[in-house]
Amino acid sequence: MGWKLSAAAKRIVCASATDAAAGTACATVVFDMNAVCRREFIWKSFDVPPAEAVAIFWRRHVAAHSSAVQFYFAFDSADRIPDVRRTYLAETRYANRVVTHCAPFEAHKMQNTWAEVWASATAKAAMWDLIAACLHAHARQMGAPGVQYTIDPPSGPLLQCPALASDARLSHFGEADLKAALFAKEYAVGETLVYTIDWDMVVQGAAVLPTSTTLDMGSVWEKDGTRYYSKRNAPASAARVRERLRPGLLPIGDRLSYAFLLLAAGGVDYCDGLKGYGYREPDMVRLLATSGEPFIAVAGPRYTFDPDAFVRRLSPVKAVRARCKDAERLQAEIGRMWYCLLYFAFVGRWAERGGPRTITDTFFPGATSAQAALTSTGNPPVVYVDDDAGL
Repeated sequence: MGWKLSAAAKRIVCASATDAAAGTACATVVFDMNAVCRREFIWKSFDVPPAEAVAIFWRRHVAAHSSAVQFYFAFDSADRIPDVRRTYLAETRYANRVVTHCAPFEAHKMQNTWAEVWASATAKAAMWDLIAACLHAHARQMGAPGVQYTIDPPSGPLLQCPALASDARLSHFGEADLKAALFAKEYAVGETLVYTIDWDMVVQGAAVLPTSTTLDMGSVWEKDGTRYYSKRNAPASAARVRERLRPGLLPIGDRLSYAFLLLAAGGVDYCDGLKGYGYREPDMVRLLATSGEPFIAVAGPRYTFDPDAFVRRLSPVKAVRARCKDAERLQAEIGRMWYCLLYFAFVGRWAERGGPRTITDTFFPGATSAQAALTSTGNPPVVYVDDDAGL
């Protein structure tokens, strides 16, 4: 998933959390494999089959971390992805995808390019299974003594080397980035480095990840203290460096409330935020730099959203040239943002398809317009009880 702020706004918001030196001596390394492979498994010839691709990946990103004592590799599990995500993928991201087919492939043989494999839904699904198996084989053959390797594959139990007494799932979450974040929060030891390309993990990290967790977002280019976010725009002499940040350092005040404001500023795949209602990006970025009243409270499995406190938190920002003024559409958007925040907070961990239930609450009862809703008072709290937390 992506975070819909502009690239410039992302870097302004994340300036206080950027740490190029972070993750260099980590004890735990976590990979969102669906993200990392889409970025790195992009060879244009047929002569880098899956086993060789995994070997290259291992040399670059696993063997390089000599101080690490555990590695975790997360893959999407399609059978556990929430319905709201499946709907988004079918109706938005892949709505116009052309159906393509690939020749059969094996660990040591390919007849298509990686781009062709990633463009084919059936080939891609089979490839994820094969990459997970190749990783497990590589861990058994090349794993360092005293280091734990855990592969959370697209289907079936955990693959572990050395094998542990339990190979049970850690949750029912199906998306690799949720699996990765959960492992980083609850199972990591010491300094933790998470490889991803998805900026929405910054939003989730602001909500729940410890300050000892660093996200590796990929390569950027740097010269004389100036960073360039595409090779095309960088000077020829610019050095290639890693973009790393600690999202746990971002929040000012309550973490869940701050993460909700990050969603309001830009939105992610699950929601669009409040841009369409006149809350402009520069104004929201300035709001994120200030402290304010919390509007989300947690007590055990009970999550409470206070609409009036949210309205007060937004009050320094003046809505300008709203494209949408419809109260019902705003209610639905706030519901999507609330769903996303709960999802990022690991609500519904043991639901059949990991994640919260569909949000049907009314946040601003009686409001006749979006503007009236976002300036209203007397709205009752909205409460979500996580019946699938496994507590």
